[in-house]
Amino acid sequence: MGPPITLLTCSPGDRAPLIPSSQLHLKAASGISISGKAGAIMVPFLTPSLPPHPPLTRPSLGSEAGKDRRAGTKTKPTVNTQLNLQSLLRVRRGAAAIIVTLTIFTSLGLARSSHAVPILFTLTGVTFNDGATATGSFVFNPTTGNFGTFLITTTMSVSNTGSTYSSLAGTSTFYLASPDAFIFDNFSIDSHYLVFSFSGHITGPGVYALDIGVPTGPDSFLGSGEFVDMALDYRLVTGGSFTVTSLQGVPETGATLLSLMIGIAAVCGFQLFQRRRLTA
Repeated sequence: MGPPITLLTCSPGDRAPLIPSSQLHLKAASGISISGKAGAIMVPFLTPSLPPHPPLTRPSLGSEAGKDRRAGTKTKPTVNTQLNLQSLLRVRRGAAAIIVTLTIFTSLGLARSSHAVPILFTLTGVTFNDGATATGSFVFNPTTGNFGTFLITTTMSVSNTGSTYSSLAGTSTFYLASPDAFIFDNFSIDSHYLVFSFSGHITGPGVYALDIGVPTGPDSFLGSGEFVDMALDYRLVTGGSFTVTSLQGVPETGATLLSLMIGIAAVCGFQLFQRRRLTA
């Protein structure tokens, strides 16, 4: 079947219909005849085919579509920026929480390691070979080897004078570890020098027997004893012990409060730092 044909009737002398060539594209066809009668001419016309569809091309950057597309892409960074800011805020909150947690745990650890270690030594039944006695107590930290407050008194005997050893009276202290020796020096004050010796190492609560004093010469001894004058005369400990108790329960409250204060200060400092960064 051939292409459809449209018949147009024209009278003699009529002008042929004008159809712009840009709108019609005639195709050649075979087997077409022209017929008519007097006074009229039948002219066959081929039905025009549709013009070819223009090729699809990507709009250039200068076209309206390109402008719309660029406008759409410009709004995306705004959304991403808001998401990034929200993520940054969450990260900062998390960092602040981590800083506070680490600060509190570190402070508690330091409090337990430094404040809870000192222990109290109390003299119990300490006697000398001249009939004198020694009483009192002292605070000592076995980890650092440092003395705290102390007050020890040795009494006078028939042949020797006594002395008072105090952390408030200028007494010097020394410590030797394993075996332990606790030394209180009043030699520059009244020529007295007190030594308590233990054969092991004391690190916690308990009762520890003092080493008995043993003479090694006219001006020296081993174990526990006291020099009593400038000539280095001495008297020896014949019995007694240390009763050691823990002091960790006393400073725990203060250490906990200190830890909380450090944590709060850390949070405030972190927030202030972040505000300055945002305003900078």
